[in-house]
Amino acid sequence: MFAIRASETTTPIRYSYFSREFFMLVNNVLLISSMVMILWGTLAPIGYEVITGDLYSIGKPFFNFFFIPLMLILAVAVGLVPLLNWKRTNGNYLVNRLKSLLPVTLILTFIVFYMLDFVLTAAVFCGGLAIWIVVNHVQDVYRRIKESISLSRSYLGMALAHLGLSVTLIGIAFTSVLSIEEDVRMAPGDEQKLGPLKVKFKEVINIVGPNYQAKRGVFDVEREGEQSQQLFPEKRTYSGRQVMTEAGIDPGLLSDTYISLGEPLSGDAWAVRLHYKPFVRWIWFGGLLMAFGGFLSAVDLRYRRRKVDKTSPEQRTVPSHGIAD
Repeated sequence: MFAIRASETTTPIRYSYFSREFFMLVNNVLLISSMVMILWGTLAPIGYEVITGDLYSIGKPFFNFFFIPLMLILAVAVGLVPLLNWKRTNGNYLVNRLKSLLPVTLILTFIVFYMLDFVLTAAVFCGGLAIWIVVNHVQDVYRRIKESISLSRSYLGMALAHLGLSVTLIGIAFTSVLSIEEDVRMAPGDEQKLGPLKVKFKEVINIVGPNYQAKRGVFDVEREGEQSQQLFPEKRTYSGRQVMTEAGIDPGLLSDTYISLGEPLSGDAWAVRLHYKPFVRWIWFGGLLMAFGGFLSAVDLRYRRRKVDKTSPEQRTVPSHGIAD
């Protein structure tokens, strides 16, 4: 829409590379490129199968190769936006602001990851970019409040959307890097370590549901220093002999734990699948923040189109009290 309507501007558009206008264009290019890449990776295998009849798979390496670099560049750009002015930004002004904000970002990144004991380089780097976004936007909000600059809906929407990007970035980075998946053989009484958790298989009981019969596993999940939680994965057989697996899920703000029953093995043992997903809910929470930020910006009163009276002066009526409409 921006490109199509650019020709309608009545004055030349001039801005420097260090301006919000230029970074808006960078934002559009990165997001459109990401959209095209995801669309291609999703639809290309389907089209290939329809045309040739053969199967073709595009998997995780393809998306990681293209999507991750684009999102990292976007994170750097989003973090710079609050430091830039419209049209142009003085280089010395930008450097002076970076001198104060970069050390704060690095210190907070070190403190957070030291407390959480995350030592993986990829997670630290992505988390540092997320903190970079948060620090710059919080500082800009504080500056506006201190200088009595109004916080419009469009500005608050932008800040929330960018904060949502940082939350999603943390969720994607930590979930992809720190997730643990185990396929193990467990019998009642067995214990299995799953990251910071200890999972104990207690028993399997028979359950009769409305239209199914199930084998329900009883598992104790214990985190050091916390009370243990019980999860109840089920292996259900419905009336039509259809077998379905219902996972036992322990949701949380910082991590989710999933346990699924596989097939029964010799003796009382079962094949069990264990999943530990740190920060997985942050992906969806960040998406909600971005959506709400976009909605908040869209309802800004300044963006409502004004109604223009297209009638000629002769056709306009003047009220009897002499004040024009």
